[in-house]
Amino acid sequence: MGREVSESCVDSLLTEIVSTYNNRFYANKPELAARRIEAIGYQVGHQLSERYTMERPRFSDHLEAIKFICKDFWSELFKKQIDNLKTNHRGTFVLQDNRFRWLSRISTDPSVENTESQDPSAAAESKASLATMHVYFPCGIIRGALSNLGIPCAVSADISNLPACVFNFERELPESNGPTGGDKVFGLFCVRPTAKEGDYAVFLDNKLGQTKFDGGYVHNGSLKAARCVFDAECEFLRGLVDRNPNYTLTFAGHSLGAGVVALLVLIVVQNLDKLGNIERNKIRCFAIAPTKCMTLNLAVRYEWIVNGCERKGKTEEKEKAMVLP
Repeated sequence: MGREVSESCVDSLLTEIVSTYNNRFYANKPELAARRIEAIGYQVGHQLSERYTMERPRFSDHLEAIKFICKDFWSELFKKQIDNLKTNHRGTFVLQDNRFRWLSRISTDPSVENTESQDPSAAAESKASLATMHVYFPCGIIRGALSNLGIPCAVSADISNLPACVFNFERELPESNGPTGGDKVFGLFCVRPTAKEGDYAVFLDNKLGQTKFDGGYVHNGSLKAARCVFDAECEFLRGLVDRNPNYTLTFAGHSLGAGVVALLVLIVVQNLDKLGNIERNKIRCFAIAPTKCMTLNLAVRYEWIVNGCERKGKTEEKEKAMVLP
């Protein structure tokens, strides 16, 4: 079971974030304060989504990902599922929480703390503005989580009936006519290790001269991992290429993930027919600080497609970065 934080601490933190940005940092710029609060929520949602989906298979479509947000993701955050989900099946979704926990202690009733010296209408407006500021953070969380799941969108909220909160978001769909003129579009496929025992087992699964590949030798464990990734994602990548024939396909990875992705792109080049016969010159690979994964002759042969580089950016070392001893 993961570590948990007291709900009152989270409430106090959110209140302090809103107060600090709204009353101190951007006291006279509410729109800028709202953007900053939403940006913090975006980062939180992006990282939480990454954590909660680490052990899950890839979602088959955007509707499955949104259902995950409404059920599992919402339950992790608020100990309950979304009460209602609606969609027009054209990219617009409405999520309704009848008792949103982060707004359950907020009131827009001006009579609660109203005094004779304060105009009731001004008090009501002030309270409504404060409540609105509180929803930018959860709006950012939703946008960040969906963005991490491959669903870019704009999120807004309606709090006219507190403590109920209705979140509206609309997917940012690509232009139907596709790219024109000199537009450059690409699909990016990233691989990273998860720092688990299985990752180290992959790294240790090797013996010099054990695994031959296209006239050279490669790291045995990394090749197994690359083939596993290719088998799991081949259908998805083919569909991406079929739907977007003008796209280039870029693979990227870091550290152990870079070693795996460097071998993955070698497998891709030898199996272009399984990816809709995409042109070779539309495939790229960026291996950042990669592990040793292939012999020098392979690194030289595939240098037109595999770009390996150390963290300090020493271009003269780019082939040596991934070369087996």
